[in-house]
Amino acid sequence: MEMLIGNLVKKRVRWLKAQPYDNRSFLQYVEQGSAPALAGTLRLYRRLLELGIKPVFLTVRTENQRAVTIRNLSQQGYSGWEKLVLQPTGGLSIEAFKSGERQKLVSDGYAIVVGH
Repeated sequence: MEMLIGNLVKKRVRWLKAQPYDNRSFLQYVEQGSAPALAGTLRLYRRLLELGIKPVFLTVRTENQRAVTIRNLSQQGYSGWEKLVLQPTGGLSIEAFKSGERQKLVSDGYAIVVGH
């Protein structure tokens, strides 16, 4: 989701204040569902929809964050996507999760155009 909505804003503020990353604080931020859309990414997203591409979102946000993530995406203008794949709570490492899910998507016939 860092590429779609402004999770980076929260991280950048902490960095500018020279504060260490605090996962609890970040989770609270996610639960607020107030991350702003990244303007350039939203423009690209809308263009993909115009071209008939149905995006799939793959994120390390966890299943217990599904409802707030969908609500936040919708409020920021991200609608019409095909699928939202979230990491199971207490699941694999980020790298193992994302690479495994990417392989599943390719096996299911999806083309990966942009990956983070």
